[in-house]
Amino acid sequence: PGAVRLGPDGLLYIASGDAVVNMLPGAPRTGTIVRIDPDRVAPAPRIVARGLGMPNGLTFDSAGRLYVADGNLGVLRIGPTGAVDERWSAHAPKNLAPSRVANGTGINGIMAVDGDLFVTLTVSGTGRVLRVPIAAPGATSVAADITRPLPGVLDDLASLDRRTLAVTTPTGQLAFVDLVTGSVCSTTVGQPVTAVAVRPGRGEQLMLSAESGEILAVTVRR
Repeated sequence: PGAVRLGPDGLLYIASGDAVVNMLPGAPRTGTIVRIDPDRVAPAPRIVARGLGMPNGLTFDSAGRLYVADGNLGVLRIGPTGAVDERWSAHAPKNLAPSRVANGTGINGIMAVDGDLFVTLTVSGTGRVLRVPIAAPGATSVAADITRPLPGVLDDLASLDRRTLAVTTPTGQLAFVDLVTGSVCSTTVGQPVTAVAVRPGRGEQLMLSAESGEILAVTVRR
């Protein structure tokens, strides 16, 4: 799994196929999005989307539409039938297509905040987070540069509120981005962290997964 997210229907959606080999151009598109009912003792997984490359991150917008950060294909919108919305996705950032804005590769984490998608690049010249307007994905811009002026490696992200993102790095940092000012501050977690989620009802507490296999709780003081 590359990501686990609670859907608007109360079910869990899981990005399956997060393997490096699936990121290679021309690799078989075996990635899927799987849905399960977390309230069932023995949940029966159901595939709701097929034919993806390396689905690493996923998120839902306020209208309940599903978006996937695919390390092979780029940023995708998935339609209600499980098919890729080709018309929308054609204008969104692609993997292995560096540009002045997308100054790296490896579409990784994704989070919807109001009318925008925020997307991390696994490797980029400045540890970049992209802002992708949902209404105009071709107008992608820079949301933040986490490690400027140095290159950076980013992974997952979550929104603490409408103006603050938390971003994890495999090098052991947890960075916070102010979306209004673009300012960044970071702290060292002490070990590589791969995913982050805000604990429901506890907006000041983040849950992090670490490469050691541990789940870490981090309390944010502001």
